[in-house]
Amino acid sequence: MRTSPHPAPRTEPIRALNRIRIEENDDPLVELIHRRHGIYVCCDRRIWLRQAVAAKLLAVQRSLPRGIHLFVIEGYRSLARQQLIYERFLRQSYVDHPEWPLNIRRREINRMVAPPDVKCPPGHCTGGAVDLTLVGPKGAELDMLSPCQDRFEDCTPTFFPSLSSETLHNRELLYDAMEAQGFKNYPLEWWHYSCGDSGWAYRLGLDTCPYGAAPPPEDYEMPATEIR
Repeated sequence: MRTSPHPAPRTEPIRALNRIRIEENDDPLVELIHRRHGIYVCCDRRIWLRQAVAAKLLAVQRSLPRGIHLFVIEGYRSLARQQLIYERFLRQSYVDHPEWPLNIRRREINRMVAPPDVKCPPGHCTGGAVDLTLVGPKGAELDMLSPCQDRFEDCTPTFFPSLSSETLHNRELLYDAMEAQGFKNYPLEWWHYSCGDSGWAYRLGLDTCPYGAAPPPEDYEMPATEIR
């Protein structure tokens, strides 16, 4: 297990992300297939990632203890889908916080979902970002939340200080396996890792990244629940 100090969580300023130069390498999107090579895909979703990223996930899976599997929740999103998600958060913010001025509203929403209308494309729109967790031998998710009950409660930072010992162990298992293959975790979301996008480059202190926004595959479909 990892012995170095846990990184302090911090936001990633959009202004800094926009300064990272994209040198697109045209790595194609490929689809992950449920249980192929031991990787599970959530809820019969169709998950696409850049080919090199998918290969790195396979290397992660091979490195995990016997009976432990990656469980992929989200991969590539089209910019159109990202726009729908962002607008949904924006509408809800007017219900929850009608007093917020626009600059505060945008700032708070940007902490929860990457805006689709800035120079650096959201990580999921590049095919370089993935949301995932771990499952055990019978497909049950490992505990990544205790003492919280919901993924979006206060314990979302990867190394939140009040985690149970079991949760901390499981998050460290995922973290160490992913980072050993070149992924970088967004420290405010324990489930979010990327390789090749602007966020990945920012976390590594790089000036360039290989992935910009990827065009959707021909048979890409947005979930029905997100179509207005």
